[in-house]
Amino acid sequence: MKSLLFFLLFAYALIGQDITPSAVFSVRGYVNDFVVSDGKLFVATDRGTVDIFDLKKMALVYQIVLNPTEDGWGERVPVRILSVDVQDRRILVTGIVKDGFRAVWLFENLRLKPIVDAKEKLMLKEAHFADDGHIVMGTFSSELIRYSLQERAPLYRRQLNDTAIGDMAMSLDRRFVVTSDESGAVRVVCAKTGKVVRELPSKHLDNVFHVAAGKDVIVTGGNDRRVCIFGKKRNYVIRTDFPVYCVGVSPEGKTGVYLKGDDQILQLFDIETGKETDRLVGHKALVNQIRFLDETTLLSSEKGPYVYLWKIKSANPR
Repeated sequence: MKSLLFFLLFAYALIGQDITPSAVFSVRGYVNDFVVSDGKLFVATDRGTVDIFDLKKMALVYQIVLNPTEDGWGERVPVRILSVDVQDRRILVTGIVKDGFRAVWLFENLRLKPIVDAKEKLMLKEAHFADDGHIVMGTFSSELIRYSLQERAPLYRRQLNDTAIGDMAMSLDRRFVVTSDESGAVRVVCAKTGKVVRELPSKHLDNVFHVAAGKDVIVTGGNDRRVCIFGKKRNYVIRTDFPVYCVGVSPEGKTGVYLKGDDQILQLFDIETGKETDRLVGHKALVNQIRFLDETTLLSSEKGPYVYLWKIKSANPR
């Protein structure tokens, strides 16, 4: 009996455990993006809203509603919001408007102000605040645009590559942009100048779907069924059996996570060793975003109406 118990404990230590969500946030429509700032969860939906939840109260406290746009047949339809970002209580919203072009709005002091409209005919993927309050936008054609909110004009436009963009993410200090593209390349770009400061030694062979940045580490996932880890001490690859559509990394760069297989299971792993640990189980649709609050708390969303909150153990606690 003791031998069996020891075996079970040893097996448990090897394979980790399945963790279920601690809480679930529900919105109307599908979640396309979300961020967390000052104890609030900001959820961008395909129904033209940014739903704002208080994480302590676990309740919806405010909703930003964009005016409908026109589709190709002249019908009024909700704006499909692609991305949301928050800095100093300012909210940046990017969405699809008339003729499929993108628009960007700034929500500040309870007022929604247009920044970029459809007349500029930009095919934006997403937009983020930089460290100095300007914004950085990425287009599907791998063009990076630094934009002045005051002047409502580009400060630079840089063509990073001649292939389509895969994903982009800001560094924790918002000074750098990490970009990927369908060639498998991963680059670190200075947000202020638009210059590539480092091209990472990527082992990707195909489109890189998702990028995440933590302290001294970048994690990427791609169509080639690989998770690439670019760390301060070493770089390595985790090979999987399914395209990796979503990845994440904790702020201190201790814990990584990736979407494993087609059962929507999120696999945690130790960044330092590459060892897979616990699994997050509960998603019902394709996972599209993962954000860590700290080393033991993260949220993830799916192509559905839900954002899940998870509590985990910290890897390599110091």
